[in-house]
Amino acid sequence: MYDSAAGINTNFGSATQLLVKNRGTGFNRESDLRFDLTTLSTINTAKLRLFGRLQSLEQPSVTFGVYGSSNLSWGESTVTWNNRPAATTGLLASASVVGTTAAWYENRPDELPQGPEGRRRDGGDAGAEGYGGERPDHPIRQ
Repeated sequence: MYDSAAGINTNFGSATQLLVKNRGTGFNRESDLRFDLTTLSTINTAKLRLFGRLQSLEQPSVTFGVYGSSNLSWGESTVTWNNRPAATTGLLASASVVGTTAAWYENRPDELPQGPEGRRRDGGDAGAEGYGGERPDHPIRQ
């Protein structure tokens, strides 16, 4: 989702990459992921594994954060900047993306989201851009 004037009501649900950026009004990007956990009775540990890189070396690293949300009313083909679900937990986990060569980044939330979905949002350095690339073996799709 983009916060630019041209993008606040635009849906990017068919995009093949997850973008995060924190550069000030009009230049921010957030990506949302949802996981249906309703069929699981017990979750002992959880790991979010993303494949990504920096788009430029304007900053040497960018930290992204993982937040939970209990809002289940949004859909992949309808969510926009203006109607995106609010985070309903504090920061659950974070990782720093380093360099322009794509690599795997993993984080293990200290606690699981209270609802059956997870949300990933940039919480990182201003002036840098995280760039999540999709790979054929990657289990997460936007």
